[in-house]
Amino acid sequence: MNRAGREDDASAVAAVLTEAQVEYAQWAERMSELAKKMPGYISHKTFFAQDGERVTLVEFESEAAQRAWAQHPEHIEAQRRGRKEFYSEYRVQICNVQRKVYIRRNRSFLQGDQPCNTVLWDTAR
Repeated sequence: MNRAGREDDASAVAAVLTEAQVEYAQWAERMSELAKKMPGYISHKTFFAQDGERVTLVEFESEAAQRAWAQHPEHIEAQRRGRKEFYSEYRVQICNVQRKVYIRRNRSFLQGDQPCNTVLWDTAR
């Protein structure tokens, strides 16, 4: 948790050049493995848009854990290579989570023809 008791997320938004796809994929796999080993790591996911843009969300339990990831030498090198060789555009955002709601569709409890959603946790409660 950060100073306010909230989790920190980092997101990287990038468009990978077509000619760099293969080498980029190798670096991305290595960064994925490395991130999972970082203290304070919670999770990460990558989403792809039809226009080639990709968004990777990396979740850490604290600002210090996120900063350690940002300062890891291999990660710094991957970012440098990305900006120089792989990306046509690139930006990073560091965000503090203000509220989280987790909802899972539960098919065992039907209301008419519609499955109901069960709120498993809500940080505002």
